Amino acid sequence: MIFSGRFSKVLLPTLRLGYLVVPPDLVDTFAAARFMTDRHSSVLDRAVMCDFLEGHFGRYIRRMRELHAARAEALVRAIESRVAGLIELAPTTAGISVVGWLKGDLRAEDVARVAVMKGVEAVPLSRFVLGAARPEGLVLGFAPYDPNQIEDAVARLSSAFDQCSNAALRSRQGRRV
Repeated sequence: MIFSGRFSKVLLPTLRLGYLVVPPDLVDTFAAARFMTDRHSSVLDRAVMCDFLEGHFGRYIRRMRELHAARAEALVRAIESRVAGLIELAPTTAGISVVGWLKGDLRAEDVARVAVMKGVEAVPLSRFVLGAARPEGLVLGFAPYDPNQIEDAVARLSSAFDQCSNAALRSRQGRRV
C-alpha cells in the first residue's frame, strides 16, 4: 500500500511539500524516480518540515481540529437560527467547508450571485460538476473565520436567500397569470 499527501492544505499553500509512504522495498525506486523528475524543493524547507513533524505537527493538527470544529458548530448554529428551512447542511465532522443543500425553488447560482454582492462567497456545487444536473447546493467555507464573522456572513447570506426567494415567488406568480 502507498500513501501520498501534501502539506499545503494543513499548513501553508505556498509550502509545496508533499510526501509518500511506500513499502521498504520500494523506497530506493521511488527516491530514484523523484531525483530524476524533481530536484527543486528547498533543502531548508524540508529540514524545517522534518523538525516540525517530529515535535509540533500532532499538536498543531489537534489544535486546528478543535478550532475548525468550533467554527463549523458556529456555522451550524447561525444557519439554524437565520435560514432554517431554506438550506440543509450536510453532516460534517472534519474539514474547512461544508455543503448546504438548497430547499424549494432556490437556485445556487442565483444565491451565490446575490451573496457575493453582499460580501459573502458561497460557491455553487454546479461549478464542481460536469454533465448531469445535480441538486442545488452551495459550498460554505468556515475555516478562516471566527464565530462573530460567521454569524455576520450568515446574516448577509440570509438576506441573499430572502432576495432570491422573493424573486422565485414573483416568477411563479407571473407564470400563473
